[in-house]
Amino acid sequence: MNALGHLSLSLMAKATAEQKTQMGFIDYETSDGKQYPDISRLSLVVLSATSNKVRNLAALANEEGLLHSEFIESMTGETYVEQLERTSHLKWEEIASFGVMLFGEAHSITNLTRKFSLWK
Repeated sequence: MNALGHLSLSLMAKATAEQKTQMGFIDYETSDGKQYPDISRLSLVVLSATSNKVRNLAALANEEGLLHSEFIESMTGETYVEQLERTSHLKWEEIASFGVMLFGEAHSITNLTRKFSLWK
């Protein structure tokens, strides 16, 4: 859940104004006026795969020019200072990827994730 929160924030920070519009944020409101603003009208699909497949998915998303964000194992534990230090000593092939979040055309994402399993 920690990784998912970080991925969401990172993806939003990277998104252009046009991409944010395409994400379809809307406000929900109860009959008594309680508001729940800025919730995406799009469905979010959560898939499962091995760390290597997730890391490779991020690389493919980068090659395809898809908006994406990746969260890796070294970003956990201790303080962010220790996390930055630990990450700085890793090479790409040593990284254990905890998750990647993608945004783009459904067919483009499906082409990259068709062998992943639905998270249960």
